[in-house]
Amino acid sequence: MSNQISTILEQALSDHMEWKIKLRMSVNSGAQDIDANHVCRDDCCAFGKALRSEVFSPAARQSLPYQVVNRLHKEFHESVGNVVRTVQSGDQLGARALMDQDFVPRTAKLEAALRKWDAELHGTNRSVA
Repeated sequence: MSNQISTILEQALSDHMEWKIKLRMSVNSGAQDIDANHVCRDDCCAFGKALRSEVFSPAARQSLPYQVVNRLHKEFHESVGNVVRTVQSGDQLGARALMDQDFVPRTAKLEAALRKWDAELHGTNRSVA
């Protein structure tokens, strides 16, 4: 089970790192092709769906790592939605500020929590590459 969870965590880290790039490109270009009402939801992405799946037992969902990652994941999506909405309002400067002051720190916290949880599953200090 821990290998399955570890795989999910590693994929989540990769997917959410890709969002940093996609969101930065949207902010820099002013592109409005992202659905803010979709990306602000933490239950629409693969990781959000996995967090709600049977992979995570009721006991696992009560664990501190799950609770922390679940909260940070929700905050990540709220931040993405806020940045996208700001881009869509035509406020690129405001979107850049949100990226730097809100999205980037939230993403760093989520990434650190994912790495920590993965390391705990393996009983090591290894980090996800």
